Parts: sequence; C-alpha cells; structure tokens
Amino acid sequence: MLTQAQLESLLNRTLTSAEVTNLSLYLEIAIQQLSALLCFTPEKATGTAVARLYETREGYRTIFTAPFVGTPVVSVDGVVQEVDTYSVRQFDNLNGTWFNSIVFKSFIYRDIDTVSITADWGFTALPSDLSLVIANLFNMQSVNNSGTGKVKSKKIEDFSITYSDVSEEERFNTQYSGTIAKYSLCSQSNVQHGDVRYPYWRG
Repeated sequence: MLTQAQLESLLNRTLTSAEVTNLSLYLEIAIQQLSALLCFTPEKATGTAVARLYETREGYRTIFTAPFVGTPVVSVDGVVQEVDTYSVRQFDNLNGTWFNSIVFKSFIYRDIDTVSITADWGFTALPSDLSLVIANLFNMQSVNNSGTGKVKSKKIEDFSITYSDVSEEERFNTQYSGTIAKYSLCSQSNVQHGDVRYPYWRG
C-alpha cells in the first residue's frame, strides 16, 4: 500500500535495514492494527467490482460499508434496485471522492434480510492523513515501546526530575485520535435510523 520511498517521506527519515528487510511484514501489521481501529480495512480501489453482503434492521435505512468509489450495484434480497431508490454518501457528504454508506429513500421493512453491494472497494488514492497513520504504525514496529526516559521537567530547589516516560502507543493515540475518529465506523451501527415517514419498504 505504501512504498519505501513514501514511508521515508512520511516519517522524514531513512528506513533502517531491519525495516527495509521487514517492510512487507511491518506494513501488514500496521494495516491490521489500523483496521481494528477503524472497523474496516483501508485499501486501494482496484477497478474491479466485488459483491459484499450486509444485513439489515427493520426501521433503518442507512448501511455503512467499507469505503468504495463509483456507483455501486445494490440488490435487496436478490432484486437489483434502481439508482433513484438510494444514494451513496461519505457519511453525510453527497459529493465525496469516495463513499462509505448506502442510504435508501425509504426505511427497511421487516422481511428484508440482506443487501448485496457490488462496488470497487477502497480509495482511488489513499488519503494523506491515513497514509501518515499507517506510516507511524509501521514505525512503531521497530521502536522500543517502553518509553524514552527523556527528562520532561526538573526543579532546582528541593531537587526533583520528571521523566517523559510515555509509550509509543500513548504518543500515537494522542497524536492521531482525531484522524481515527474522522474515518472510523466503529461507533456506527451497521444501519442507521432513517426517515420514518413511510412505515414500509418501497423497493
């Protein structure tokens, strides 16, 4: 997903020989860690559409998915839906370059079980802030996480020293929590409450 040159640019340093040797492994671990934080796996779109199944819940009309690009083919219990029966969004954004939700115009009736979404999954270009998060998760694989031991503050009278003994995980969480929150689907239900004007499915 990221090349050695991209990692070095994002980290503003040359990779160590160990990092170069283990580049694929460290990247795989970094992406697995980020996937757990986001509740989806960040990937690059391939140009090939693949079908994925999602469950529904009665009285809801939004299905949150992994990011995809383009216009998907949406089937409800095997019946392909017309494009005007749903919209695609990046959370609430209708004009994104990628999307992560299908919003039906009517909410879902109780006998709708599954929705099949055939789409080009992933980002056309991985967002720069997510690339930076992956690079720093990669960096953590070769860093001692026990703390730096650097002096944070000191006092001359009644001599005392405070060490900045903060783990790399704590530094990461502090620095990138905003980016994680921006993309994460972990707090979203699979389908979100929708417009309840119509007490039935109008597929």
